[in-house]
Amino acid sequence: MALRSYYQGDSYRSNLKLKAEKVMNTARYDDKSRNFSYEKYCEPLNQAFEDLAEAGEGAQPEDAKVRKFLNGLFADNLMPYPGGNDRKYKDNE
Repeated sequence: MALRSYYQGDSYRSNLKLKAEKVMNTARYDDKSRNFSYEKYCEPLNQAFEDLAEAGEGAQPEDAKVRKFLNGLFADNLMPYPGGNDRKYKDNE
């Protein structure tokens, strides 16, 4: 237990949170690459949400997860409304 608290202390959690936020802010899927599938877009986002919870941020609300997911989605055939991702989804909408 002591080793775990030492190696997974404040700096570990802070770095984990920063990495998770970077993934969520830079993840992008546009359906134009044959080698980058929709699943490969979802996997790092899911891991980032798990990392945030591990970093002590708690479970993210589902609507916040959906907004983060939609912010990186630029594939017109997967958009929930006509016109594609013309604007960013706001966290407080």
